[in-house]
Amino acid sequence: MLDFIIQTILILICVFVCADLICRFLQSLICEKNSKGTICKIIELCGHDEMIEEYIKSSVAEFYCKKSVKNFKIVLIDNGIDEQTKQTCLFLCDKYNYIKLTTKSQLYEAIFCV
Repeated sequence: MLDFIIQTILILICVFVCADLICRFLQSLICEKNSKGTICKIIELCGHDEMIEEYIKSSVAEFYCKKSVKNFKIVLIDNGIDEQTKQTCLFLCDKYNYIKLTTKSQLYEAIFCV
């Protein structure tokens, strides 16, 4: 009985892994190869966030790993962040020219203007 349960669990795991791989493969074929514009990731921030630098750097790495993505932007929305988080965001904006810190009211300009 225990062998049957273990085999069933392994089969389900294999099915889910295969489905995920097929989904990723189809997504890369359909979406990413035809993208010619700029991909924009919007991150809304509020309060204090100790891990914001790591999160933004992982977003940058995510775009660099996608070979078909040539142009990308990361827009950080200030929704009441504290001074330390704001300084970290401004440092990253200075370091990477494709990261912008903006407010909700200026979001349109941050996305569509250079």
